[in-house]
Amino acid sequence: MRSDKEIIFSSLDKLSRREFERLCFLYFKARGYKPKETSEGADGGVDLVIYNPSLKTNEAVQIKHYLHSGQQITVKEVRELNSANRNHNCILSMFITTSTYTKEALKQAYQFKMDCHDYHWVVSKIGKWQEKEIS
Repeated sequence: MRSDKEIIFSSLDKLSRREFERLCFLYFKARGYKPKETSEGADGGVDLVIYNPSLKTNEAVQIKHYLHSGQQITVKEVRELNSANRNHNCILSMFITTSTYTKEALKQAYQFKMDCHDYHWVVSKIGKWQEKEIS
Protein backbone atom coordinates (compact mmCIF):
# COMPACT_ATOMS: atom_id res chain seq x y z
CA MET A 1 0.00 0.00 0.00
CA ARG A 2 1.21 3.48 -0.82
CA SER A 3 1.96 6.19 1.74
CA ASP A 4 -0.83 8.30 3.22
CA LYS A 5 0.34 11.33 1.24
CA GLU A 6 0.28 9.39 -2.03
CA ILE A 7 -3.20 8.09 -1.22
CA ILE A 8 -4.51 11.58 -0.50
CA PHE A 9 -3.00 12.87 -3.74
CA SER A 10 -4.48 10.02 -5.85
CA SER A 11 -7.74 10.05 -7.77
CA LEU A 12 -10.41 7.52 -6.79
CA ASP A 13 -9.84 5.42 -9.90
CA LYS A 14 -6.16 4.96 -8.98
CA LEU A 15 -6.87 3.61 -5.47
CA SER A 16 -7.07 -0.04 -4.50
CA ARG A 17 -9.79 -1.24 -2.16
CA ARG A 18 -7.46 -0.99 0.85
CA GLU A 19 -6.19 2.43 -0.21
CA PHE A 20 -9.76 3.74 -0.48
CA GLU A 21 -10.44 2.44 3.03
CA ARG A 22 -7.29 4.24 4.19
CA LEU A 23 -8.43 7.43 2.44
CA CYS A 24 -11.69 7.28 4.39
CA PHE A 25 -9.69 6.72 7.60
CA LEU A 26 -7.57 9.80 6.86
CA TYR A 27 -10.65 11.88 6.04
CA PHE A 28 -12.36 11.03 9.33
CA LYS A 29 -9.12 11.56 11.25
CA ALA A 30 -8.78 15.04 9.74
CA ARG A 31 -12.36 15.77 10.80
CA GLY A 32 -11.68 14.83 14.43
CA TYR A 33 -13.50 11.47 14.53
CA LYS A 34 -10.69 9.34 16.04
CA PRO A 35 -11.01 6.43 13.58
CA LYS A 36 -9.67 2.93 14.22
CA GLU A 37 -9.04 0.44 11.45
CA THR A 38 -10.29 -3.09 11.99
CA SER A 39 -8.20 -6.15 11.14
CA GLU A 40 -7.72 -6.64 7.41
CA GLY A 41 -9.52 -9.67 6.07
CA ALA A 42 -11.40 -10.65 9.22
CA ASP A 43 -13.06 -7.30 9.81
CA GLY A 44 -16.45 -8.89 10.41
CA GLY A 45 -18.17 -6.48 8.01
CA VAL A 46 -16.71 -3.32 9.56
CA ASP A 47 -13.69 -1.51 8.11
CA LEU A 48 -13.51 1.42 10.52
CA VAL A 49 -14.81 2.31 13.92
CA ILE A 50 -15.02 6.05 14.38
CA TYR A 51 -15.72 8.01 17.52
CA ASN A 52 -18.31 10.61 16.62
CA PRO A 53 -17.56 13.57 18.92
CA SER A 54 -20.86 15.35 18.30
CA LEU A 55 -22.88 12.24 19.18
CA LYS A 56 -20.34 10.97 21.75
CA THR A 57 -20.52 7.38 20.55
CA ASN A 58 -18.74 4.90 18.29
CA GLU A 59 -19.93 4.27 14.76
CA ALA A 60 -19.20 1.20 12.61
CA VAL A 61 -18.23 2.03 9.02
CA GLN A 62 -18.29 -0.37 6.08
CA ILE A 63 -16.48 0.80 2.94
CA LYS A 64 -16.86 -0.63 -0.58
CA HIS A 65 -14.76 0.68 -3.45
CA TYR A 66 -16.85 -0.35 -6.45
CA LEU A 67 -15.98 2.54 -8.77
CA HIS A 68 -16.88 1.78 -12.43
CA SER A 69 -17.84 -1.81 -11.56
CA GLY A 70 -21.60 -1.41 -11.99
CA GLN A 71 -21.95 -3.23 -8.69
CA GLN A 72 -24.49 -1.79 -6.25
CA ILE A 73 -24.82 -2.20 -2.50
CA THR A 74 -27.70 -4.57 -1.77
CA VAL A 75 -29.89 -5.42 1.19
CA LYS A 76 -27.46 -8.23 2.03
CA GLU A 77 -24.54 -5.86 2.69
CA VAL A 78 -26.74 -3.44 4.65
CA ARG A 79 -28.00 -6.26 6.87
CA GLU A 80 -24.46 -7.55 7.38
CA LEU A 81 -23.30 -4.14 8.58
CA ASN A 82 -26.31 -3.81 10.87
CA SER A 83 -25.35 -7.10 12.52
CA ALA A 84 -21.63 -6.41 12.54
CA ASN A 85 -21.89 -3.05 14.29
CA ARG A 86 -22.91 -4.83 17.49
CA ASN A 87 -19.77 -6.99 17.34
CA HIS A 88 -17.74 -3.79 17.52
CA ASN A 89 -19.80 -2.25 20.36
CA CYS A 90 -21.27 0.39 18.08
CA ILE A 91 -24.76 1.81 18.23
CA LEU A 92 -24.54 3.67 14.93
CA SER A 93 -23.45 2.52 11.49
CA MET A 94 -22.46 4.12 8.21
CA PHE A 95 -21.96 2.68 4.74
CA ILE A 96 -19.65 4.37 2.23
CA THR A 97 -19.36 3.28 -1.39
CA THR A 98 -17.98 4.64 -4.65
CA SER A 99 -21.04 3.19 -6.39
CA THR A 100 -24.77 3.30 -5.53
CA TYR A 101 -27.40 1.40 -3.54
CA THR A 102 -30.41 -0.60 -4.64
CA LYS A 103 -33.77 0.88 -3.61
CA GLU A 104 -34.32 -2.09 -1.31
CA ALA A 105 -30.95 -1.51 0.37
CA LEU A 106 -31.81 2.13 1.04
CA LYS A 107 -35.20 1.16 2.48
CA GLN A 108 -33.54 -1.34 4.80
CA ALA A 109 -30.85 1.17 5.81
CA TYR A 110 -33.53 3.72 6.63
CA GLN A 111 -35.24 1.19 8.92
CA PHE A 112 -31.89 0.54 10.64
CA LYS A 113 -31.20 4.30 10.89
CA MET A 114 -27.98 3.67 8.95
CA ASP A 115 -26.24 6.49 7.08
CA CYS A 116 -25.56 5.55 3.46
CA HIS A 117 -23.11 7.56 1.39
CA ASP A 118 -22.62 6.95 -2.33
CA TYR A 119 -20.24 8.14 -5.04
CA HIS A 120 -21.67 11.67 -4.99
CA TRP A 121 -21.05 12.03 -1.24
CA VAL A 122 -17.52 10.67 -1.64
CA VAL A 123 -16.76 13.27 -4.32
CA SER A 124 -18.42 16.17 -2.50
CA LYS A 125 -16.93 15.42 0.93
CA ILE A 126 -13.78 13.34 0.62
CA GLY A 127 -12.91 14.70 -2.84
CA LYS A 128 -13.20 18.32 -1.65
CA TRP A 129 -11.07 17.49 1.40
CA GLN A 130 -8.44 15.93 -0.90
CA GLU A 131 -8.37 19.09 -3.01
CA LYS A 132 -7.72 21.22 0.08
CA GLU A 133 -4.95 18.88 1.22
CA ILE A 134 -3.27 19.03 -2.18
CA SER A 135 -3.31 22.84 -2.43
